[in-house]
Amino acid sequence: MPLLARQVGATGRVIGFEPSEHMLAVAQSRLQQLGHSTTCLINASGESVEIGAVPDAVLFSYTHDLLQSRASLDNIFRQARPGTRIVATGTQLFPTWFAPGNWYLRYTHRQTITDFRNFDAPWRALSEYCKTHRVRSTVPGSRYLFEGILG
Repeated sequence: MPLLARQVGATGRVIGFEPSEHMLAVAQSRLQQLGHSTTCLINASGESVEIGAVPDAVLFSYTHDLLQSRASLDNIFRQARPGTRIVATGTQLFPTWFAPGNWYLRYTHRQTITDFRNFDAPWRALSEYCKTHRVRSTVPGSRYLFEGILG
């Protein structure tokens, strides 16, 4: 969030939301230490968050379960306008030729991902909201970067 805050400058705002009160408190503590007054954190789920502003961009960073929730995506994108920049990054399955790696990913992510649906292409639902998009795989195929424009 500090990098985002620097990018939007003194007149912009970074708004984040987190359903876990504990994780929200950790993030708020870090932001206070850095003195970022242009950042607002909200305790809410994707299904219920009210952003309170029309975003110029939406970033999903390692939010696999959120990207699988149509209710969350509908709610977030109802608050944005067509042309909003959408970026998502996270973990995806390795190509099928590396099955041991996929076993490892499922095992190590079982604490943070509850819905492994679309783990081969986590952006699948997200792409349906965008009029254009592209996806790049990184870190030998286990990470992705999705960039799109809300339709």
